[in-house]
Amino acid sequence: MAANAAIITKLQATRVVPEDLSDVIELLANEDTPFTSNIGRGKATQTYTEWNTDTLANANEDNKLVEGEDVTLTTRSPTSRMGNFTQIMTKVPAVSGTMQAINIVGGQKELARELMKCGRELKLDREKRMVGQKPAVNSTTDTTAREAAGFGAWLRSSISRGGTGANAGMSGTTEGYPNSAVTPGTNRALTEQLLKDAMASAWGFGGKPKMMLVNATLKGKVSAFPGIAANRVTIGTEPVKIIGTADIYLSDFGKLSIVPDAYMPAANAWLVDPEYAELMTLRPVQTTELAKSGDSEKRLMVWEGTLKVNNEKAHAGIADIT
Repeated sequence: MAANAAIITKLQATRVVPEDLSDVIELLANEDTPFTSNIGRGKATQTYTEWNTDTLANANEDNKLVEGEDVTLTTRSPTSRMGNFTQIMTKVPAVSGTMQAINIVGGQKELARELMKCGRELKLDREKRMVGQKPAVNSTTDTTAREAAGFGAWLRSSISRGGTGANAGMSGTTEGYPNSAVTPGTNRALTEQLLKDAMASAWGFGGKPKMMLVNATLKGKVSAFPGIAANRVTIGTEPVKIIGTADIYLSDFGKLSIVPDAYMPAANAWLVDPEYAELMTLRPVQTTELAKSGDSEKRLMVWEGTLKVNNEKAHAGIADIT
């Protein structure tokens, strides 16, 4: 049956009728940052942040002295001087004057929405850099940007590598900062024995890793370890020491939270003690209005900081995994 011609409908209207658009813009992104969320926080005061690491001498079961005998001085090992460069991370959103003036879907001004997105993106950029294994870069010219060494570049004592894999080089041979890239080795399957060996190695140096970071694929492999159902308990979202959903693997050397991290470098698993790593901030996130050069609004968002690995012997890793 046809509609009554006396009734004005949308099809007959001559003025603009707004579409039924929801005031929500769906934003899909993996915003979990388990590495930088769980490690400590510190304040950097220089573009090259330094710290010292130390270790105890090996236990000596033949430590003895004849009664009344004169003593000889014990040779002591000096501390190692480590450091990392701060890295400047930026986002520069810009919108036209028209876009800033009109109403947009989502209920926000366009610049405010872009700034919100940029702030979240900076967190993800920082997570990917700090959980990665790229070496540090010192800025010696006006055309070179400083770069912070990622966590994987620091691992030396308890890192299992495949085949001809090699650690990152250090600027001072055994101290300083990682100044050359890790050499990939021959890939091999991730096994429960590799995990047990990594935990045992760290424990031998006095380390007690509490969190294993893996990507989604390796998370599935860890969950499929033989007998893991008897060695694993799910803690879900209840308040725990590890931020984020995790499974607890009960190893021979303590509990290990298996945490997926979307920004982990492929083919690697890090065993982290969050108490022995810090995110060092030189400049917290700050936004500056840039000078106008036309009909637009521009902002500069900056964060500057670095990663401090208090003592790499506290951690472990498994590299070169298929």
